[in-house]
Amino acid sequence: MVGVGDSTQSIDAIGYAFQAAAQRGVGLTAVHAWAPRGPADLEGDVDDAAAAEYRERRLLQGALAGWIGQFPDVTVEPKLVRARPAHALITESAGAALTVVGSRGRGVVRGALLGSVSQMLLRHAHSPVAVLRADLASTGSRMSAGT
Repeated sequence: MVGVGDSTQSIDAIGYAFQAAAQRGVGLTAVHAWAPRGPADLEGDVDDAAAAEYRERRLLQGALAGWIGQFPDVTVEPKLVRARPAHALITESAGAALTVVGSRGRGVVRGALLGSVSQMLLRHAHSPVAVLRADLASTGSRMSAGT
C-alpha cells in the first residue's frame, strides 16, 4: 500500500511501492486521503464537496498514471478516502504487506508540532512501513523502515 499525497515526496514513494509490488508479484493499493476545506473567511465560503472530490480523484489518477505504464504487471487499486491522512493510512495498513509513504523531512520538532503522517505510521501501522524522504544534500533518496 502506498500513501499518495500532493507533494513531490509522494513521487519517490509511489515508485518504490510499484517496484516492491512488482518484485513480490502482488497488487498495490494507492490511498489518497483528503478532506474538503472548511470556511476560509468570514463569509463562510467552503469547497464544493463534489468538485473537491473530483479534483482529488484527478490528483490520485495523475500521480499513478506514469507508474502504471512502467509496471503493467502490477494491479493497482486507487482508493480515495475522505479522512485525515494518518488515520486513513493506519486503517488501510491492516491488510498490507508493506506501507510506503513519502516524508517532507520537517524534522523532529516541526513534525511533532504539525503532525507527521510518517511518524504516526511508524508508531501505529499494522504492517511494516517504508518512509522515503528526499535528501537535500544529494540527488538520491533516503529510506527509513520500521514496523
